[in-house]
Amino acid sequence: MNRKALLLTLSLWVALGGCIGVDTLRPGADTSGELTIAPDSTVKTDASGDVTLIPQGLTVLYPQSPATLFQAAQTALRQLDLDVVEVDPSRHYILAEHGLSAFSNGENVGLYFQPLDGGTQVTVTSKAKTPTNLFVPDHKESVQKRLAAVLEGMARKP
Repeated sequence: MNRKALLLTLSLWVALGGCIGVDTLRPGADTSGELTIAPDSTVKTDASGDVTLIPQGLTVLYPQSPATLFQAAQTALRQLDLDVVEVDPSRHYILAEHGLSAFSNGENVGLYFQPLDGGTQVTVTSKAKTPTNLFVPDHKESVQKRLAAVLEGMARKP
């Protein structure tokens, strides 16, 4: 195999073969009775005692309701050119992704909402779609900043 063919094969393998799907950010429910926690996950227990595993990320407490935050988050994600792929208000999360660009093989983004007294806690995670993605942008901070800006805009509307 000549050098060009080898480089092309390796490039295609990196771009296509090692992709990690957005489903890796879907909260995992512990139904086995034995709790298994990924190294980058935290455990959330709701009022009924159900346990959910959530990847770690950047967490901010907002004074708004979960319904308001779900609406604002979807707007913020669109404004950041992230494609919303799954919205589950009953399980309190939104999954989004960004495709291939000149600098990255794509990213997966998860938003997790936890209703609290006086507001809603939002955790944003961001992960590369491929393990070899060296220049992956971290969307955690940009999503939280845009979410805050969208909420501010919503509050200004009469």
